[in-house]
Amino acid sequence: MGTMESSRETEVTVTTLFLLAALLAVVLAYCTASIIIMRAGRSTPPEDLECLIVLGAMVRPDGLPTRALRYRLEAALSYLAEHPATIAIVSGGQGADEPVSEAAAMACWLADRGVDSEHIIQESASTTTAENLSLSTQLVPGLRKRRVGIVTNDFHLYRSLLIARKQGFQRVWGIPAASTPENLPVNLARECFALIKNRIQGNL
Repeated sequence: MGTMESSRETEVTVTTLFLLAALLAVVLAYCTASIIIMRAGRSTPPEDLECLIVLGAMVRPDGLPTRALRYRLEAALSYLAEHPATIAIVSGGQGADEPVSEAAAMACWLADRGVDSEHIIQESASTTTAENLSLSTQLVPGLRKRRVGIVTNDFHLYRSLLIARKQGFQRVWGIPAASTPENLPVNLARECFALIKNRIQGNL
């Protein structure tokens, strides 16, 4: 009887140690990936970009940008204010719960703040980051060979740049926008899964 109980205790101990080791491996992988992801979010773009691609995010029911999207627009506006000749492609389709396309909301926001509407191009069909980039290339001839800046939240920039390079963008830089600190751990976890998903889909 004592031998059986000892064997069961040993099995429980081994299982517990295995689960703890697995949990530690997951935590270490998450921390390592997060560091790599956030390094890309600290980049500084060059001064002579020909075009920005501003990636879309959720639009509020009143048609205004959500906070995440507003951060992206503010980063784009900051660059465009200093480089008014740069073209801005605002990229994002319309979700079922959005009153307008993300592209339309972004174009309106930028135009209201002084960006020349002739320098804003709307791409309003995309639903993913990969589509944001691929569909944008259909609107500007030779876009993959131009000096391009991708504008998105810092945690999203690493994956966006990988996808852009996979699609053949030859001279591309990131323009990081802010993110909400309270949501950053969850956003980073989602990015880790998104990287795996995009690798499987062949986007990276």
